[in-house]
Amino acid sequence: MARARDELLCPDGTPLDEATSALIKTLRRGWELDAMGWALLMSARYPWKVWRTLATFAAEDVGLANPDAVPVVMACRLAWEKHAEGSTGKPPLLLLGHAVLMLARSPKNREGCDLVEATRHLMERGWHPALPSYAVDSHTARGRSEIPRGEWLDRWLTEGSRIEPDQGSKDWAAWILRWAVQRGHLNRDQVEDHIGQWDRDGRLRFGPDGYGSLR
Repeated sequence: MARARDELLCPDGTPLDEATSALIKTLRRGWELDAMGWALLMSARYPWKVWRTLATFAAEDVGLANPDAVPVVMACRLAWEKHAEGSTGKPPLLLLGHAVLMLARSPKNREGCDLVEATRHLMERGWHPALPSYAVDSHTARGRSEIPRGEWLDRWLTEGSRIEPDQGSKDWAAWILRWAVQRGHLNRDQVEDHIGQWDRDGRLRFGPDGYGSLR
């Protein structure tokens, strides 16, 4: 009795699951011609499958090495589908070729996939992330009931809005901190020390006095 997968065959007789695997493996190795060949074979009968495979590959295998990979693949797919809705029903293969070539040549990084798998296995063994104290703030029902309203802004500026790694200019962050000082929420000396460090680190485009002398 034929296996279920044998019911899904590419035009040359290759089972769809094997063609999908070949597409992924050749993309991982950067073999452009082979990857394009498998993509074309699959798209002849199963365009939904080839585009789904490319999108998954963009997130799983390219990942952080090229964050534009997923939106490029999705844009190509959308353009493909729009063409397919036309009178000819034959979308240009260039859209598929562009996506395949970009993925084959792109630097690759599997950290996202590895992170998902590692976390999933840990949670299956009973681990779960501990709720940090700074998560209970004015954005939560418990935080609004337990934290005095006068402390909401202070906690947001010192803990809630904290980001790591923190990049970019800090001119407007400095403006907001000084605004909070003027309203009695933060310590002026600590804020000015913080702003001074930003200035020494070259992160203030307009200097410590601020844009338009807004200090």
